[in-house]
Amino acid sequence: MAATMTRVAVIGIHGVADQQPSQTAQRISDLLLRLERDNVAYQAFNRTDLRVPVRRVAFEPVPSPQRKTLADAFRVDPRAECIKQAHRRPRGQSISAALADLWQADESGQARPGPARESGEWLDYAYMREQLSEYEPGDKDGFYESVRLTGSRISRGEHRCEVHIYEMFWADLSRLGFGLLRMLIEFYQLLFHLCGLGAGSLDFAQAYHPHDWRWKWFRGTQYCAEQLLTLAVPVLNLCLLGLASVLVLLRLPTGVEVSAISGSAALLAGILIGWWLYAFRYQTNPGFWPWAILLVLLGGVGGALAGAFFAGRASHPLQLLCLLLWLVSISLILWLMQAYQSRKPGAALAGLLGVLVVSLIYLFILGRPGDHDVLNAAMQTAEWTLLLLAAC
Repeated sequence: MAATMTRVAVIGIHGVADQQPSQTAQRISDLLLRLERDNVAYQAFNRTDLRVPVRRVAFEPVPSPQRKTLADAFRVDPRAECIKQAHRRPRGQSISAALADLWQADESGQARPGPARESGEWLDYAYMREQLSEYEPGDKDGFYESVRLTGSRISRGEHRCEVHIYEMFWADLSRLGFGLLRMLIEFYQLLFHLCGLGAGSLDFAQAYHPHDWRWKWFRGTQYCAEQLLTLAVPVLNLCLLGLASVLVLLRLPTGVEVSAISGSAALLAGILIGWWLYAFRYQTNPGFWPWAILLVLLGGVGGALAGAFFAGRASHPLQLLCLLLWLVSISLILWLMQAYQSRKPGAALAGLLGVLVVSLIYLFILGRPGDHDVLNAAMQTAEWTLLLLAAC
């Protein structure tokens, strides 16, 4: 009986919703158990929990590792290298021939075998190979947890068929977290991710029509709209939030300007040092990290002493405090956008340009002769920032 028994695997992949783990597999087994058909019946399913180790994908040829440069920190073009190669190919050249050029030489200039030009390697395969070539499973994604429901189908006149039901669970992006702030953040992530899906579809379509100006125009307009929605609008909203820091001055008691300036300068120095440590975290010796905390504390003390020194010599201490609070805000904005750069190319440059434009407006209004009202300057800057938001 065992020699003639067949096996069938059913893999359930659900859509965008809020399914719980193993829910899809259980519903498939329920449908099979409720099946009412003559001469066909399914026996009870047994559940087995699975933990599958995740390994990096090995390719042949192996892509050359790319060294990170300063330009990568401000990279704007989100396209993959294979997409760029397909867009730049000359007239008459096939996509497979253009993609073959990506695998012809490594960093030392030595020739290496690449996909054959006659192999018909598709663009989607090259895209996935590029995405997975540098993937290294970490501690959090080193194992994939799933379930297997094992049952059997009995049919008169036929051998028993063993049925295995698996589930491919992927609801992480679509599930909302707990708390208002978490829900708001995940809503924006989902919104930005949908824009990226549209851009990817246009990239693949343009790859088959690289010299058609209509596709270039269509892709260009979509790219501009995507950058405004996913980069310009968030940066300007963060700048508005940073301008609201000037409202701290409304609750500032009289005579504590020097202490407030010292504290703001210490906070600014600590943020800048922390940002520097974050930017070079992969190049830093792991044994240095215990000293990094001391470095941040020393920077904070130095910032406090410098703030107290300049506070006693400032003719308009409120202006100095207002500028320090704004510098703290833009430091946090730039740090956040630099961290977002890994997910959204162009975020670092958008953050830099956004805070530069708003800062120039702020300094221009604050530096006008005879106008030293920091609250009025912040409100006028916020009005101009709202106009920029409306233009986006």
